[in-house]
Amino acid sequence: MADEAEDMSKFISDHKLEFMFDKDNPDCLLNDFENKLHNLLQTCNLNNKPIFDLIEELQQPLTETEEFIRILMTEICSSAIVESKVSKSKIKTRCEVLLKYLCQKPNLQLQALYSLQALDVKLMHPPSVLRMMFETLYDEEVIAEGAYFQWEKSEDSPGKGVALK
Repeated sequence: MADEAEDMSKFISDHKLEFMFDKDNPDCLLNDFENKLHNLLQTCNLNNKPIFDLIEELQQPLTETEEFIRILMTEICSSAIVESKVSKSKIKTRCEVLLKYLCQKPNLQLQALYSLQALDVKLMHPPSVLRMMFETLYDEEVIAEGAYFQWEKSEDSPGKGVALK
């Protein structure tokens, strides 16, 4: 047993994989958060308190990063897609969470839009899904009109041409 542990330690060290086991590493923390949030959104219907509690476990600067916003938006919106249709009510339920962390900051709102574009690509562009998410987030004042214009004018990225149709 000791030999196996030493072999594993040596392998980790030789391949510079220590960061994967460092619980204080931001990437590790965000990956763990993403998994927990995904599971939580599957079980937590209308109550946002468990989501806020989970987010508060993260270190403060992490909740202001582009990566955090992308994870938050992707998980919340993907949990609102049922059989290739968007449940506006599920998104509306989570707007309180999104509003708190997007903080009306255009750069974070733009990251949120990029994450939705990436989600649309991952789902292979189901009809109207991206448009419905965009409309709901705009109507609920989660994403400002200026962020949409900024996203539209930004450089092309995978799936953007399809998204703009």
